[in-house]
Amino acid sequence: MVNSLLLILISIHILFLLLHFAVLIKIIPRKIVWGGRLTTDKEMFSFEIVSLLITTLFTIILLLKENYLSNPLPPEIINICLWIMTAIYLFNSIGNFVSKNKLEKYIFGPIAIGMFVLLLIVLLSK
Repeated sequence: MVNSLLLILISIHILFLLLHFAVLIKIIPRKIVWGGRLTTDKEMFSFEIVSLLITTLFTIILLLKENYLSNPLPPEIINICLWIMTAIYLFNSIGNFVSKNKLEKYIFGPIAIGMFVLLLIVLLSK
């Protein structure tokens, strides 16, 4: 079961990488990310680069946990990273739910809560 949950989390992260890249190259409007608060292209570029870097890091951590990548780190370090990700998704959920953008509030908020729950299940499973 944990393997299936990790595959779901990896897939969602890959979709988010594509989303942030699409925002970065202006295929998708910047108003659907960062609470609808980005007002300039310069702001959008800076924030979306951060989003891409963080999402890439999270994806790598999940790939390491699932042993899809050669893992030089002890399992305890990976689990600490997963706990940090879990906390970030909890706070991200709150941020999404107070967003000015309805898509972020009603779509990305529940997705973030789902990711928080999936990560909790992965971490608490033996």
